[in-house]
Amino acid sequence: MITAFGCAGLVPEPDWSRMPLRIHGDLSGLEARRPDPWDQLYARPDLDLSDHRAVYLAPVELADDLDTGGWSYDALDVAFVRRSFDALMRHGLERSVRLAREPADGVLVLRARLVEVISNGDPDPSVSVAGASIGQGGAAFELRGVDPVSGRTLFALFDRYRGEPLAQTVAVHDTWFDVREAFRRWGLRLGRSLVRWGMPPRSPEGYRRSPLAEHLARFSSRPLRPDAPPAAATTAGSRASGSG
Repeated sequence: MITAFGCAGLVPEPDWSRMPLRIHGDLSGLEARRPDPWDQLYARPDLDLSDHRAVYLAPVELADDLDTGGWSYDALDVAFVRRSFDALMRHGLERSVRLAREPADGVLVLRARLVEVISNGDPDPSVSVAGASIGQGGAAFELRGVDPVSGRTLFALFDRYRGEPLAQTVAVHDTWFDVREAFRRWGLRLGRSLVRWGMPPRSPEGYRRSPLAEHLARFSSRPLRPDAPPAAATTAGSRASGSG
């Protein structure tokens, strides 16, 4: 398939199936698609969500081999990550599509799995600020859209977000700044993707923010846990000073 013009002429569509697979589990019946705006996307050839009137966001899972970037998280940290994911994903999704309280016929089930959660650490005073990646965090996840009646996976995707190195932002003062930013972006992108794949859009008049999502959105640049790095944090290499 020819998709674009380049300096040397026509540029062929890449073979997305040859890209390193980052999505775990069975992908039977799915084919690699142009991933934009995601890092990787597999979907059924006949993907059409027009029969699904709403989405149900299942509780997020954390991978057993979760990449924490050297940090160690306690139960409060894990609970905060789960709660933030749910609130910010819902906040983004409900801008574009309707949310359901439980799986049902005509409701698309979204099953997410976090494979990477890297918090922002305190800046290392022994490292020069210029060009240093101190305070940089991010997250990565896999997500599947499943029809609850047939049990079929309709699409599966993977995406990773990284904050800017230092970035002259409040990230270095906020334990979870870049992690929350990843969740916020994913919710907005996913809502738009679902509409693009045929799901009926939600009318602006029906949009309402939950109290928690309202707080997270309004004060996204402020630390919700301004108590320095995660409890019992341990780091490796140059981030060893982040344990506070």
